[in-house]
Parts: sequence; structure tokens; C-alpha cells
Amino acid sequence: MSLGEHPSISAAALARADWTYLGWQGWGLFCPASWNPVILSAMRRSGSVVLADLDSRRLELTWRSRPKRKRVDLARTIDEVAASLTGRIDRHDLRRREQRQFQSSELIYSRGEQVAAVALASELTQRAVVLRFWLAGVEKPLETARAVIGSLRDYRADEPSPWALYDLAFWLPARFRLTDRRILAGSTRLAFAGPGAVLSFSKVAAAAAAADQSDPVEWFARSHRKDRRWYRYQQLQQAVGQHEATLTAGRLPWYRWGGQWYRRELLALCWACQTSERMFEVQTTGWRLKMALLQEAADGLVCHLPK
Repeated sequence: MSLGEHPSISAAALARADWTYLGWQGWGLFCPASWNPVILSAMRRSGSVVLADLDSRRLELTWRSRPKRKRVDLARTIDEVAASLTGRIDRHDLRRREQRQFQSSELIYSRGEQVAAVALASELTQRAVVLRFWLAGVEKPLETARAVIGSLRDYRADEPSPWALYDLAFWLPARFRLTDRRILAGSTRLAFAGPGAVLSFSKVAAAAAAADQSDPVEWFARSHRKDRRWYRYQQLQQAVGQHEATLTAGRLPWYRWGGQWYRRELLALCWACQTSERMFEVQTTGWRLKMALLQEAADGLVCHLPK
């Protein structure tokens, strides 16, 4: 996969420096950079994402999977949302404009509350989603809502999907699901389980973590000391894009009478990006690991914006 394919560094993203890309659970959209995620669902089949700024919540994206061959009544869904609003409600048709991948209801907008909402259904993944916007204090509120709705994309679980959160952007291989997340000041780590392997992506801001950017190997070794304490591994140099990375390859021994057998394997690539002043690591563990999975995941990670 080419880094140029990731939406976070696409031409549309670079054209609006004050907007950012969010990719989560197969959903991808562009939104103002001041809208930060405060709620992130751990489930792909159903869940929600809530974005907020310093003033209030701005966007709530709620979705659920629907049974096959069952049609979703988008008009009824948006009418239920409209019933909870007060004041005059304007209705705008989106079916011929913003959305091509989805079936769409009308976009409703309450002028008094400055709240907008729309219901969408994806034939690609059999998921339905409702987007609610709180736009008080936002310049050009309807244009902002239309732009976010128009950027929304849905990706199947059996195809690579772009994830992006707090400057950690990467392509997730097909059939991997989120199992763990750790979001701290200056660092983000997301872990996934898939066919025969566990895959994790980590980002650390060197300044926030008080780490030596020239030695990412030492920092990640200390952070994984507990998890790797029984592994026997060696370290080699390997290129990842334009960066010189360190490959850690190890095996977990299993001792029995008369000898030992190696059972669980570990592969990890870590490097420092001088452009973004961040350190990154891609790690996979499992049985009979293939280097191609790790290399594919590392090549799909975006460590800095192109110049």
C-alpha cells in the first residue's frame, strides 16, 4: 500500500490545513482540527464517536449494523431526531450532492438550537449511521456540516481501512479488529487481533515523553520490558520508507524436561522521524509470523506530512 493512498495526506487533506482526518472502526471523515475525540467506541458492529472542542460537543456519530435484506427507514429515523429539536427546522436534500456511497435522508437543521442531523445507510457494509452536529459559534455552520458529511466514507472489514487518531495514521490490514487502546499525553497505542497474529501501532512525541529521539530502540525496550522479559531476541537494521529502522525479532521459549521449544514469536520495527519529531513502532506477535505482514503495516504508517 502506498502512503499516498492514505486520506490524511491526500490532496483534499492538504488543501485544508485547519482540518484533520479521523479514521475509526471503518469510518473515515474530515473535520475541523479543533474537534477532538472524547468518546471512541471499541466495537465495529455498533457504537459511537463523539467529537468536542473547548466550547461544547460538536459531532456525534452513532452507528449499528443491520441484518441483511432488511431495509432501514431513514426518513423515520430523521423524523425521530427532528422531534427532539425545538424551533423552526429546515430540511435540505443531500441525495444528489454530498453522498454517493450512502443512502441518505434529508439534512435537518434547527435554527434556534443550531443543531443539524442526517441519517445514512451504507450498502457496502450494511451499517446505518446518524450524524448529529452542534454548531453554535461555528462559522458557516451548514457549510461545515455539509463538508463533514460529504467526506464520510465506510470501509469493509475484509479490506484494508485507514485509521487516524492524534497524529497516528496508518492502514490496518484486512480482518483485524481493535482489542486494546492506550491514549496518554504525547503517546498513542492501538492494538488489533487478526488471522494468526496481534498487531499494534505506537506513536510517541519525543518532547512529551522526555525521550531521546536519537535512540527510539531504548525507549520502546523500556516501555515493553514487562511484555518482552521472557523473549530471546536479536536486533537488526532495516529500512522503512526513508527512515532507518531497527528490527527486533524474538521467540518465547517453552521449557520442558529434556529440552526447550520455541512457541510464540515477536517482530517489531521502530524508528524516529526527524520531520515530525516523533517515534513510531509497529509490532506483531503470534505463531509462525510472516515478515510481510509487519512490513506492510510499517509501510502503511504515515509518520509525517509530505512537503
